[in-house]
Amino acid sequence: MTVVLLIAIGFCGVYLSHDSLSNWLVTRQKITISRSKIAKTKRQADNEANYNFKAVKPLSLTQLSKLSLKKGNLPIVGKIVIPNVKMNLPISRGVESRNLAFSAGTLKATEKMGEANYALAGHHMANNDHILFGPLVRTSVGEKVYVSDMTDVYIYQIWLRKYISANQLAVLNNQKGQNLLTLVTCDDTGTGRLLVQGKLVQKVRLSKLDKALRSQINQN
Repeated sequence: MTVVLLIAIGFCGVYLSHDSLSNWLVTRQKITISRSKIAKTKRQADNEANYNFKAVKPLSLTQLSKLSLKKGNLPIVGKIVIPNVKMNLPISRGVESRNLAFSAGTLKATEKMGEANYALAGHHMANNDHILFGPLVRTSVGEKVYVSDMTDVYIYQIWLRKYISANQLAVLNNQKGQNLLTLVTCDDTGTGRLLVQGKLVQKVRLSKLDKALRSQINQN
C-alpha cells in the first residue's frame, strides 16, 4: 500500500517558478559520501528510516529553501552514477523529503545492492533534466549504471526503459533468479512514470575499477 502511495501521489519534482534558484538550491548541497558515513547508516535500524510514502509530495520553492537550510546528515547508503547522461547522485535510505530533495531514495526496507530488485526513486525537476533523476530521460538501453557502497561497485546494464502508469507496481517486485536495479521517476507530464531497469552484469571492488569511473564515484 505504501509503495502505491509513493508512485501515485508524486515524487515528481514539480518545483514552483524561479527555476534557476531551485536548481542552485539543489546543486549547492555538498554531500560527502564515504565508507564511514555508510557504515553509520547501516548501524541504524532500517525501521528508523522514513518509508511514509503518504508524506511524499512535489517540492515547492519554499519547501526546498527550508530543506536546504536544515541541519543534519542524510542517511547515506551509497552512490549511483550513469556516466553517459552525467548523472551522479548520493543514495539515501528511505524517502524522507530532504533525502529526495538532494539524493535518490531507497524504495523498500532492507533492500540490498546487487540482490533481488534494488529499487530507487528520485525527483524529476520540471523543465530540468540535468539534476536529480532528470537525466534518466536521456538514458538508452544498453548503457551501464554504477551503484556503489564505496567498497564494491555493482554494474547494471539497462535492458528496459519505458513509460508506465502510476499504478503499474509489479515493476518493484523481485524476479526469481534475477538481480535487478529499478529506477522510477516522473515523466514530463508529471502524471505518468518513467521506468529504467537494469540487470546486474558485474560486481567489482571500487579499488579495481577503471580510474576514470572510480574518480566519478569518489567525486563529492
